[in-house]
Amino acid sequence: MEGVLEDRLELWRDVQGESDDVLDEDSGQLMPVEGTPFLVWDGLGAVTLAGQLSGAKAALDGVAAGEVSQSPYQAMVPVDAPPTRPGDVLVVAGSTRDPQLMGRRFRVVDYGLGSYAVVRLIRLQLL
Repeated sequence: MEGVLEDRLELWRDVQGESDDVLDEDSGQLMPVEGTPFLVWDGLGAVTLAGQLSGAKAALDGVAAGEVSQSPYQAMVPVDAPPTRPGDVLVVAGSTRDPQLMGRRFRVVDYGLGSYAVVRLIRLQLL
């Protein structure tokens, strides 16, 4: 997949969720507790606009059919990357394809959309 997976991606997980965040009384912002999020994976992948259809879902009479995506973004990561969970945060740490992606953060909305021989597709929501 050389030439396609050119973005440096970081996958972060907050095992306790946002419920453990602390309210900063001065700014009114919820601040994460120190050390809560941790880096799950760092490697090459790609963030792209999703196609018209997302992963296959069971439809009428058990026939598989595509489900329309509610998010315009998807990530492609190598199949040997650790599995994602809804709520994980994907950060674009570097991109030679699209400099405007640098620093963008996305929440994992759905995982296991489909895995092909070398990549796994993940639906994302822009944060």
